[in-house]
Amino acid sequence: MTAALTRLLRRHWLLALLVLAGLALRIVTQFAYRPALLYIDSFRYLDDVGVFHPGGINPVGYEWFLWPLLGIGGLTGVAVVQHLLGIGLGIGVHVLLRRFGVREWLAALAAAPVLLDAYQLQIEQLIMSDLLFQVLLLIAVYLLCWWGPPTPKVAALAGGVLALSVMVRSVGLTLVLPAALFVLLATGLRPRGGWRPRLLATGALVAGFGAAVLVYALYGAVVAGKFGVGGSGGGGVLFGRAAVVAHCDELDLTREEQLLCPDEPHEVRERLGIDFYLHLWDVAANVENLLPEGTDVNAAQRSLTRKVVLAQPLDIAGGVARDFVKGFAPTRTQTVGDVPLDRWQFQLDYPMFAPDWYVREWAELYDGSGLPSRMGDVAVIGDRIAEVGRVSGSAHRVVDADGLAVAPGFIDFHTHMDAQLLWDPLATSSCFHGVTTLIPGNCGLSLAPCHPQDRENVIGSFVRVEAMPSQVLREAVKW
Repeated sequence: MTAALTRLLRRHWLLALLVLAGLALRIVTQFAYRPALLYIDSFRYLDDVGVFHPGGINPVGYEWFLWPLLGIGGLTGVAVVQHLLGIGLGIGVHVLLRRFGVREWLAALAAAPVLLDAYQLQIEQLIMSDLLFQVLLLIAVYLLCWWGPPTPKVAALAGGVLALSVMVRSVGLTLVLPAALFVLLATGLRPRGGWRPRLLATGALVAGFGAAVLVYALYGAVVAGKFGVGGSGGGGVLFGRAAVVAHCDELDLTREEQLLCPDEPHEVRERLGIDFYLHLWDVAANVENLLPEGTDVNAAQRSLTRKVVLAQPLDIAGGVARDFVKGFAPTRTQTVGDVPLDRWQFQLDYPMFAPDWYVREWAELYDGSGLPSRMGDVAVIGDRIAEVGRVSGSAHRVVDADGLAVAPGFIDFHTHMDAQLLWDPLATSSCFHGVTTLIPGNCGLSLAPCHPQDRENVIGSFVRVEAMPSQVLREAVKW
Protein backbone atom coordinates (compact mmCIF):
# COMPACT_ATOMS: atom_id res chain seq x y z
CA MET A 1 0.00 0.00 0.00
CA THR A 2 2.88 2.34 0.81
CA ALA A 3 4.43 1.66 -2.58
CA ALA A 4 1.13 2.38 -4.33
CA LEU A 5 0.75 5.64 -2.43
CA THR A 6 4.31 6.63 -3.34
CA ARG A 7 3.63 5.97 -7.04
CA LEU A 8 0.40 7.97 -6.81
CA LEU A 9 2.16 10.96 -5.25
CA ARG A 10 4.96 10.83 -7.83
CA ARG A 11 2.47 10.75 -10.66
CA HIS A 12 0.42 13.62 -9.21
CA TRP A 13 3.20 15.50 -7.40
CA LEU A 14 2.00 18.97 -8.44
CA LEU A 15 -1.55 18.32 -7.25
CA ALA A 16 -0.17 16.85 -4.01
CA LEU A 17 1.84 20.03 -3.36
CA LEU A 18 -1.20 22.19 -4.05
CA VAL A 19 -3.38 20.08 -1.74
CA LEU A 20 -0.73 20.30 0.99
CA ALA A 21 -0.56 24.09 0.60
CA GLY A 22 -4.33 24.34 0.60
CA LEU A 23 -4.54 22.22 3.75
CA ALA A 24 -1.97 24.45 5.50
CA LEU A 25 -3.92 27.58 4.55
CA ARG A 26 -7.13 26.06 5.88
CA ILE A 27 -5.50 25.17 9.19
CA VAL A 28 -4.29 28.76 9.56
CA THR A 29 -7.77 30.04 8.69
CA GLN A 30 -9.39 27.71 11.22
CA PHE A 31 -7.14 28.91 14.04
CA ALA A 32 -7.31 32.59 13.05
CA TYR A 33 -11.09 32.89 12.90
CA ARG A 34 -12.48 30.60 15.59
CA PRO A 35 -14.95 29.02 15.80
CA ALA A 36 -16.21 30.19 12.39
CA LEU A 37 -16.96 33.36 10.48
CA LEU A 38 -20.51 34.62 10.93
CA TYR A 39 -22.08 36.81 8.27
CA ILE A 40 -25.40 38.65 8.37
CA ASP A 41 -27.27 35.69 6.89
CA SER A 42 -25.51 33.16 9.12
CA PHE A 43 -27.90 33.88 11.96
CA ARG A 44 -30.92 33.19 9.77
CA TYR A 45 -29.56 29.71 9.10
CA LEU A 46 -28.61 29.06 12.73
CA ASP A 47 -31.94 30.32 14.08
CA ASP A 48 -33.85 27.95 11.81
CA VAL A 49 -31.80 24.80 12.47
CA GLY A 50 -34.19 22.24 13.93
CA VAL A 51 -37.19 24.31 12.86
CA PHE A 52 -36.65 24.12 9.08
CA HIS A 53 -39.29 26.72 8.31
CA PRO A 54 -39.56 26.99 4.51
CA GLY A 55 -41.17 30.43 4.51
CA GLY A 56 -38.00 32.46 5.10
CA ILE A 57 -35.66 34.28 2.76
CA ASN A 58 -33.33 31.29 2.41
CA PRO A 59 -34.26 27.71 1.51
CA VAL A 60 -33.71 25.18 4.29
CA GLY A 61 -31.30 22.79 2.53
CA TYR A 62 -28.22 24.23 4.20
CA GLU A 63 -29.94 23.94 7.57
CA TRP A 64 -30.39 20.20 6.96
CA PHE A 65 -26.63 20.07 6.40
CA LEU A 66 -25.91 22.10 9.57
CA TRP A 67 -28.21 20.17 11.90
CA PRO A 68 -26.11 17.02 12.50
CA LEU A 69 -22.78 18.86 12.28
CA LEU A 70 -23.72 21.38 14.97
CA GLY A 71 -24.80 18.58 17.26
CA ILE A 72 -21.49 16.78 16.84
CA GLY A 73 -18.88 19.52 16.60
CA GLY A 74 -20.59 22.90 16.92
CA LEU A 75 -19.57 25.81 14.71
CA THR A 76 -15.97 24.60 14.68
CA GLY A 77 -17.09 21.23 13.35
CA VAL A 78 -19.07 22.88 10.55
CA ALA A 79 -16.05 24.93 9.45
CA VAL A 80 -13.76 21.88 9.53
CA VAL A 81 -16.15 19.81 7.40
CA GLN A 82 -16.55 22.67 4.92
CA HIS A 83 -12.77 23.00 4.59
CA LEU A 84 -12.48 19.27 3.91
CA LEU A 85 -15.19 19.59 1.27
CA GLY A 86 -13.23 22.48 -0.25
CA ILE A 87 -10.16 20.24 -0.55
CA GLY A 88 -12.42 17.61 -2.08
CA LEU A 89 -13.69 20.15 -4.62
CA GLY A 90 -10.16 20.89 -5.80
CA ILE A 91 -9.32 17.20 -6.15
CA GLY A 92 -12.66 16.61 -7.87
CA VAL A 93 -11.91 19.26 -10.50
CA HIS A 94 -8.53 17.63 -11.18
CA VAL A 95 -9.98 14.14 -11.48
CA LEU A 96 -12.73 15.26 -13.85
CA LEU A 97 -10.28 17.03 -16.15
CA ARG A 98 -7.97 14.02 -16.18
CA ARG A 99 -10.99 11.92 -17.16
CA PHE A 100 -11.19 14.01 -20.34
CA GLY A 101 -7.49 13.64 -21.11
CA VAL A 102 -6.26 17.01 -19.87
CA ARG A 103 -2.52 16.97 -19.11
CA GLU A 104 -1.58 16.31 -15.50
CA TRP A 105 0.07 19.68 -14.87
CA LEU A 106 -2.76 21.61 -16.50
CA ALA A 107 -5.45 19.76 -14.52
CA ALA A 108 -3.52 20.50 -11.31
CA LEU A 109 -3.30 24.19 -12.16
CA ALA A 110 -7.05 24.23 -12.89
CA ALA A 111 -7.63 22.95 -9.33
CA ALA A 112 -5.32 25.60 -7.80
CA PRO A 113 -7.92 28.40 -7.51
CA VAL A 114 -10.22 26.15 -5.48
CA LEU A 115 -7.37 24.96 -3.28
CA LEU A 116 -5.55 28.27 -2.72
CA ASP A 117 -7.88 31.19 -3.39
CA ALA A 118 -8.47 33.32 -0.28
CA TYR A 119 -12.07 34.03 -1.27
CA GLN A 120 -12.70 30.28 -1.42
CA LEU A 121 -11.13 29.79 2.01
CA GLN A 122 -13.26 32.55 3.47
CA ILE A 123 -16.44 31.03 2.04
CA GLU A 124 -15.51 27.70 3.64
CA GLN A 125 -14.94 29.35 7.03
CA LEU A 126 -18.30 31.14 6.84
CA ILE A 127 -21.52 29.67 8.16
CA MET A 128 -23.08 30.18 4.75
CA SER A 129 -24.54 27.92 2.08
CA ASP A 130 -22.13 28.75 -0.76
CA LEU A 131 -19.73 25.85 -0.23
CA LEU A 132 -22.49 23.22 -0.14
CA PHE A 133 -23.95 24.77 -3.29
CA GLN A 134 -20.57 24.39 -5.04
CA VAL A 135 -20.32 20.74 -4.00
CA LEU A 136 -23.77 19.93 -5.36
CA LEU A 137 -23.01 21.63 -8.68
CA LEU A 138 -19.80 19.62 -9.09
CA ILE A 139 -21.71 16.40 -8.36
CA ALA A 140 -24.26 17.34 -11.05
CA VAL A 141 -21.44 18.04 -13.53
CA TYR A 142 -19.89 14.64 -12.74
CA LEU A 143 -23.20 12.89 -13.41
CA LEU A 144 -23.69 14.70 -16.70
CA CYS A 145 -20.14 14.17 -17.98
CA TRP A 146 -18.48 11.11 -16.47
CA TRP A 147 -20.06 8.35 -18.59
CA GLY A 148 -20.40 10.29 -21.82
CA PRO A 149 -23.76 11.54 -23.11
CA PRO A 150 -26.14 11.05 -20.18
CA THR A 151 -28.87 8.44 -20.40
CA PRO A 152 -32.39 9.33 -19.18
CA LYS A 153 -31.73 7.68 -15.79
CA VAL A 154 -28.47 9.54 -15.23
CA ALA A 155 -30.00 12.80 -16.47
CA ALA A 156 -32.94 12.42 -14.08
CA LEU A 157 -30.51 11.84 -11.20
CA ALA A 158 -28.53 14.93 -12.21
CA GLY A 159 -31.78 16.89 -12.30
CA GLY A 160 -32.50 15.74 -8.75
CA VAL A 161 -29.05 16.93 -7.60
CA LEU A 162 -29.63 20.31 -9.25
CA ALA A 163 -32.95 20.48 -7.40
CA LEU A 164 -31.08 19.89 -4.14
CA SER A 165 -28.87 22.85 -5.04
CA VAL A 166 -32.03 24.97 -5.35
CA MET A 167 -32.98 23.92 -1.81
CA VAL A 168 -29.60 25.28 -0.72
CA ARG A 169 -29.55 28.45 -2.82
CA SER A 170 -32.57 29.44 -4.85
CA VAL A 171 -30.38 30.91 -7.61
CA GLY A 172 -29.87 27.27 -8.64
CA LEU A 173 -33.24 27.49 -10.40
CA THR A 174 -31.53 29.09 -13.41
CA LEU A 175 -29.05 26.23 -13.83
CA VAL A 176 -31.57 23.76 -15.22
CA LEU A 177 -31.53 25.68 -18.53
CA PRO A 178 -27.81 25.26 -19.38
CA ALA A 179 -27.95 21.70 -18.02
CA ALA A 180 -30.87 20.83 -20.29
CA LEU A 181 -29.13 22.44 -23.27
CA PHE A 182 -25.98 20.42 -22.55
CA VAL A 183 -27.90 17.14 -22.37
CA LEU A 184 -29.74 17.95 -25.59
CA LEU A 185 -26.55 18.74 -27.52
CA ALA A 186 -24.26 16.23 -25.78
CA THR A 187 -23.69 14.32 -29.05
CA GLY A 188 -23.57 17.36 -31.31
CA LEU A 189 -25.97 18.97 -33.73
CA ARG A 190 -26.36 15.72 -35.69
CA PRO A 191 -26.73 12.98 -33.06
CA ARG A 192 -25.79 9.55 -34.46
CA GLY A 193 -28.78 7.84 -32.87
CA GLY A 194 -31.20 10.59 -33.83
CA TRP A 195 -32.83 13.20 -31.64
CA ARG A 196 -35.18 10.90 -29.75
CA PRO A 197 -32.63 9.65 -27.15
CA ARG A 198 -31.42 13.19 -26.55
CA LEU A 199 -34.95 14.50 -26.13
CA LEU A 200 -35.77 11.69 -23.72
CA ALA A 201 -32.67 12.42 -21.64
CA THR A 202 -33.40 16.14 -21.64
CA GLY A 203 -36.99 15.51 -20.60
CA ALA A 204 -35.78 13.20 -17.83
CA LEU A 205 -33.44 15.87 -16.46
CA VAL A 206 -36.17 18.50 -16.50
CA ALA A 207 -38.68 16.07 -14.97
CA GLY A 208 -36.29 15.00 -12.18
CA PHE A 209 -35.50 18.61 -11.44
CA GLY A 210 -39.09 19.80 -11.62
CA ALA A 211 -40.50 16.98 -9.49
CA ALA A 212 -38.04 17.57 -6.63
CA VAL A 213 -38.50 21.34 -6.72
CA LEU A 214 -42.29 20.90 -6.80
CA VAL A 215 -42.18 18.68 -3.71
CA TYR A 216 -40.17 21.33 -1.86
CA ALA A 217 -42.52 24.11 -3.00
CA LEU A 218 -45.52 22.09 -1.77
CA TYR A 219 -43.73 21.58 1.53
CA GLY A 220 -43.47 25.36 1.78
CA ALA A 221 -47.14 25.77 0.96
CA VAL A 222 -48.25 23.26 3.59
CA VAL A 223 -45.91 24.32 6.41
CA ALA A 224 -45.57 28.05 5.81
CA GLY A 225 -48.46 28.88 3.50
CA LYS A 226 -45.94 29.99 0.88
CA PHE A 227 -45.57 28.08 -2.39
CA GLY A 228 -41.99 28.59 -3.49
CA VAL A 229 -38.31 27.84 -2.81
CA GLY A 230 -37.33 30.84 -0.71
CA GLY A 231 -36.89 34.53 -1.20
CA SER A 232 -38.23 37.66 0.42
CA GLY A 233 -41.67 37.22 -1.12
CA GLY A 234 -41.44 40.66 -2.63
CA GLY A 235 -39.55 40.06 -5.85
CA GLY A 236 -36.12 39.49 -4.34
CA VAL A 237 -33.09 40.58 -6.36
CA LEU A 238 -35.31 41.45 -9.30
CA PHE A 239 -37.08 44.05 -7.16
CA GLY A 240 -33.67 45.52 -6.29
CA ARG A 241 -32.84 45.79 -9.99
CA ALA A 242 -36.24 47.27 -10.78
CA ALA A 243 -35.89 49.88 -8.02
CA VAL A 244 -32.54 51.06 -9.37
CA VAL A 245 -33.73 51.64 -12.96
CA ALA A 246 -37.45 52.39 -12.57
CA HIS A 247 -38.86 55.53 -14.20
CA CYS A 248 -41.41 55.99 -11.46
CA ASP A 249 -43.03 59.10 -12.94
CA GLU A 250 -43.68 57.36 -16.27
CA LEU A 251 -45.33 54.22 -14.86
CA ASP A 252 -48.99 53.73 -13.98
CA LEU A 253 -48.53 52.90 -10.30
CA THR A 254 -50.89 52.35 -7.42
CA ARG A 255 -50.44 54.37 -4.24
CA GLU A 256 -48.56 51.52 -2.55
CA GLU A 257 -46.29 51.02 -5.57
CA GLN A 258 -45.53 54.76 -5.66
CA LEU A 259 -44.42 54.63 -2.03
CA LEU A 260 -42.03 51.77 -2.80
CA CYS A 261 -40.68 53.27 -6.03
CA PRO A 262 -37.56 55.29 -5.08
CA ASP A 263 -37.68 59.06 -5.48
CA GLU A 264 -33.87 59.46 -5.50
CA PRO A 265 -32.23 60.45 -8.82
CA HIS A 266 -30.98 57.50 -10.84
CA GLU A 267 -27.32 58.32 -10.23
CA VAL A 268 -27.99 58.15 -6.47
CA ARG A 269 -29.83 54.83 -6.85
CA GLU A 270 -26.93 53.38 -8.84
CA ARG A 271 -24.56 54.40 -6.08
CA LEU A 272 -26.78 52.83 -3.38
CA GLY A 273 -27.03 49.66 -5.43
CA ILE A 274 -29.32 46.67 -5.76
CA ASP A 275 -28.47 45.29 -2.33
CA PHE A 276 -29.69 48.46 -0.62
CA TYR A 277 -33.14 48.37 -2.21
CA LEU A 278 -33.35 44.59 -1.93
CA HIS A 279 -33.19 44.81 1.87
CA LEU A 280 -34.73 48.26 2.44
CA TRP A 281 -38.20 46.92 3.21
CA ASP A 282 -36.94 43.91 5.15
CA VAL A 283 -36.29 46.33 8.03
CA ALA A 284 -39.42 46.54 10.18
CA ALA A 285 -38.64 50.12 11.27
CA ASN A 286 -38.67 51.29 7.63
CA VAL A 287 -42.05 49.69 7.02
CA GLU A 288 -43.50 51.17 10.23
CA ASN A 289 -42.11 54.67 9.70
CA LEU A 290 -42.38 55.10 5.93
CA LEU A 291 -45.49 53.18 4.89
CA PRO A 292 -49.15 53.41 5.94
CA GLU A 293 -50.35 50.80 8.38
CA GLY A 294 -51.62 47.65 6.70
CA THR A 295 -49.53 48.02 3.53
CA ASP A 296 -48.87 44.64 1.89
CA VAL A 297 -45.21 45.28 1.15
CA ASN A 298 -44.55 41.97 -0.62
CA ALA A 299 -47.52 42.34 -2.94
CA ALA A 300 -46.57 45.94 -3.78
CA GLN A 301 -42.97 44.91 -4.48
CA ARG A 302 -44.06 42.10 -6.79
CA SER A 303 -46.48 44.24 -8.74
CA LEU A 304 -44.00 47.12 -9.03
CA THR A 305 -41.29 44.73 -10.22
CA ARG A 306 -43.63 43.26 -12.83
CA LYS A 307 -44.51 46.71 -14.20
CA VAL A 308 -40.88 47.82 -14.41
CA VAL A 309 -39.82 44.60 -16.16
CA LEU A 310 -42.60 44.95 -18.75
CA ALA A 311 -42.01 48.66 -19.31
CA GLN A 312 -38.17 48.66 -19.20
CA PRO A 313 -37.02 45.18 -20.26
CA LEU A 314 -33.79 46.43 -21.85
CA ASP A 315 -32.75 48.26 -18.68
CA ILE A 316 -33.28 45.11 -16.61
CA ALA A 317 -31.56 42.84 -19.15
CA GLY A 318 -28.64 45.26 -19.47
CA GLY A 319 -28.06 45.22 -15.72
CA VAL A 320 -28.17 41.42 -15.63
CA ALA A 321 -25.71 41.20 -18.55
CA ARG A 322 -23.25 43.63 -16.95
CA ASP A 323 -23.26 41.74 -13.68
CA PHE A 324 -22.87 38.43 -15.54
CA VAL A 325 -19.76 39.69 -17.34
CA LYS A 326 -18.20 40.72 -14.01
CA GLY A 327 -17.97 37.06 -13.11
CA PHE A 328 -15.38 36.57 -15.86
CA ALA A 329 -13.17 39.53 -14.98
CA PRO A 330 -9.46 38.59 -14.62
CA THR A 331 -9.33 40.33 -11.23
CA ARG A 332 -11.86 40.99 -8.50
CA THR A 333 -13.68 44.12 -9.57
CA GLN A 334 -16.06 46.40 -7.76
CA THR A 335 -18.12 49.09 -9.41
CA VAL A 336 -20.48 51.70 -8.02
CA GLY A 337 -23.43 50.08 -6.28
CA ASP A 338 -21.82 46.67 -5.81
CA VAL A 339 -21.81 44.92 -2.44
CA PRO A 340 -18.42 45.86 -0.89
CA LEU A 341 -15.75 43.32 -1.72
CA ASP A 342 -14.25 43.52 1.75
CA ARG A 343 -17.21 41.52 3.05
CA TRP A 344 -15.64 38.53 1.33
CA GLN A 345 -12.05 39.27 2.34
CA PHE A 346 -10.18 38.26 5.47
CA GLN A 347 -9.88 41.10 8.00
CA LEU A 348 -7.07 41.88 10.44
CA ASP A 349 -9.58 41.67 13.27
CA TYR A 350 -12.72 39.60 13.65
CA PRO A 351 -15.15 41.13 11.11
CA MET A 352 -18.39 42.70 12.26
CA PHE A 353 -21.40 43.26 10.03
CA ALA A 354 -23.50 44.85 12.78
CA PRO A 355 -22.88 46.72 16.05
CA ASP A 356 -20.52 45.24 18.59
CA TRP A 357 -22.96 42.63 19.80
CA TYR A 358 -22.16 39.85 22.19
CA VAL A 359 -24.69 37.12 21.63
CA ARG A 360 -25.54 34.12 23.76
CA GLU A 361 -27.02 31.68 21.24
CA TRP A 362 -29.74 29.13 21.91
CA ALA A 363 -29.90 29.67 25.66
CA GLU A 364 -32.85 28.90 27.90
CA LEU A 365 -34.01 32.37 28.90
CA TYR A 366 -35.50 33.35 32.24
CA ASP A 367 -36.41 37.01 31.90
CA GLY A 368 -37.71 37.68 35.42
CA SER A 369 -41.28 38.24 34.24
CA GLY A 370 -42.62 35.13 35.94
CA LEU A 371 -43.43 33.52 32.58
CA PRO A 372 -42.02 30.09 31.71
CA SER A 373 -38.51 29.95 30.26
CA ARG A 374 -38.04 29.97 26.50
CA MET A 375 -35.25 29.34 24.02
CA GLY A 376 -33.61 32.40 22.50
CA ASP A 377 -30.63 34.73 22.23
CA VAL A 378 -29.31 37.65 24.25
CA ALA A 379 -27.50 40.49 22.48
CA VAL A 380 -25.37 42.98 24.40
CA ILE A 381 -24.01 46.28 23.08
CA GLY A 382 -21.36 47.64 25.40
CA ASP A 383 -22.64 46.95 28.90
CA ARG A 384 -26.35 47.00 28.04
CA ILE A 385 -28.72 44.25 27.02
CA ALA A 386 -29.85 45.30 23.54
CA GLU A 387 -32.14 42.49 22.42
CA VAL A 388 -33.68 39.33 23.85
CA GLY A 389 -35.36 36.62 21.79
CA ARG A 390 -34.34 35.82 18.22
CA VAL A 391 -31.49 38.23 17.51
CA SER A 392 -31.02 39.40 13.92
CA GLY A 393 -27.73 40.56 12.46
CA SER A 394 -24.17 39.48 13.07
CA ALA A 395 -22.02 39.60 16.16
CA HIS A 396 -18.48 40.42 17.23
CA ARG A 397 -18.42 37.37 19.46
CA VAL A 398 -20.81 34.45 19.80
CA VAL A 399 -20.95 32.17 22.82
CA ASP A 400 -22.75 28.86 22.39
CA ALA A 401 -24.94 28.62 25.52
CA ASP A 402 -26.88 25.59 24.32
CA GLY A 403 -28.04 23.63 27.38
CA LEU A 404 -27.38 26.52 29.75
CA ALA A 405 -29.78 28.92 31.45
CA VAL A 406 -29.35 32.67 30.96
CA ALA A 407 -31.26 35.14 33.08
CA PRO A 408 -30.82 38.64 31.63
CA GLY A 409 -32.31 41.50 33.59
CA PHE A 410 -33.53 40.08 36.91
CA ILE A 411 -34.38 43.12 39.08
CA ASP A 412 -34.48 42.70 42.85
CA PHE A 413 -36.52 45.75 43.80
CA HIS A 414 -36.53 45.20 47.56
CA THR A 415 -33.09 44.80 49.15
CA HIS A 416 -31.18 46.14 52.13
CA MET A 417 -27.77 45.92 50.49
CA ASP A 418 -26.90 49.53 51.46
CA ALA A 419 -24.07 48.57 53.78
CA GLN A 420 -22.88 45.40 52.00
CA LEU A 421 -22.23 47.27 48.77
CA LEU A 422 -19.48 49.20 50.57
CA TRP A 423 -17.38 46.04 51.15
CA ASP A 424 -18.89 43.87 48.41
CA PRO A 425 -19.41 46.23 45.44
CA LEU A 426 -20.40 43.33 43.11
CA ALA A 427 -23.20 42.27 45.46
CA THR A 428 -22.07 38.69 44.89
CA SER A 429 -24.92 37.12 46.82
CA SER A 430 -27.27 38.60 44.22
CA CYS A 431 -25.38 38.52 40.92
CA PHE A 432 -24.37 34.90 41.44
CA HIS A 433 -28.09 34.10 41.29
CA GLY A 434 -28.74 35.98 38.07
CA VAL A 435 -29.75 39.38 39.51
CA THR A 436 -28.44 42.21 37.33
CA THR A 437 -30.12 45.16 39.08
CA LEU A 438 -30.98 45.69 42.74
CA ILE A 439 -32.62 48.59 44.56
CA PRO A 440 -31.51 49.45 48.12
CA GLY A 441 -32.86 52.14 50.45
CA ASN A 442 -36.16 50.39 51.21
CA CYS A 443 -38.43 50.51 54.28
CA GLY A 444 -37.26 54.01 55.14
CA LEU A 445 -33.75 52.72 55.90
CA SER A 446 -30.68 54.20 54.25
CA LEU A 447 -27.11 54.96 55.18
CA ALA A 448 -27.16 58.30 53.45
CA PRO A 449 -27.60 61.13 53.82
CA CYS A 450 -26.48 60.94 57.43
CA HIS A 451 -25.12 63.61 59.81
CA PRO A 452 -22.24 62.48 62.06
CA GLN A 453 -24.38 62.83 65.16
CA ASP A 454 -27.02 60.50 63.65
CA ARG A 455 -24.72 57.57 62.81
CA GLU A 456 -25.49 55.53 65.95
CA ASN A 457 -29.22 55.92 65.40
CA VAL A 458 -28.87 54.67 61.79
CA ILE A 459 -26.70 51.75 62.93
CA GLY A 460 -29.27 50.88 65.57
CA SER A 461 -32.04 50.84 62.97
CA PHE A 462 -30.15 48.39 60.75
CA VAL A 463 -29.31 46.23 63.77
CA ARG A 464 -32.95 46.04 64.87
CA VAL A 465 -34.63 45.71 61.46
CA GLU A 466 -32.00 43.74 59.49
CA ALA A 467 -30.16 41.94 62.32
CA MET A 468 -26.82 43.28 61.11
CA PRO A 469 -23.93 43.23 63.63
CA SER A 470 -23.26 46.75 64.86
CA GLN A 471 -19.48 46.18 64.86
CA VAL A 472 -19.52 45.39 61.11
CA LEU A 473 -21.45 48.59 60.40
CA ARG A 474 -19.09 50.73 62.46
CA GLU A 475 -15.91 49.32 60.96
CA ALA A 476 -16.84 48.61 57.34
CA VAL A 477 -19.01 51.61 56.45
CA LYS A 478 -16.92 54.50 55.22
CA TRP A 479 -18.89 57.25 56.84
